[in-house]
Amino acid sequence: MGTGVQHVQSGAINETHIFSPTLVTEVRGGSAIIATWPARPNYGSNAAGALGIQGANLDNAFTSGMVSIACREASEPTAPA
Repeated sequence: MGTGVQHVQSGAINETHIFSPTLVTEVRGGSAIIATWPARPNYGSNAAGALGIQGANLDNAFTSGMVSIACREASEPTAPA
């Protein structure tokens, strides 16, 4: 797998208010933000071009590294009509 950069921020607030000895209120709130920028293996290189897959790496960060090749599960063949 590739490497990546992750930026995380979180915060919380808590308020406790005592109205009387028999009535206490507590309110809580919070948030979390997670931003991840993953990088594929061989990020920044012309790996696809070196293997002979021409036109896959366009000399920019978005197309660098090895191209993704996905194969679907084979379905049953259909008979010609």
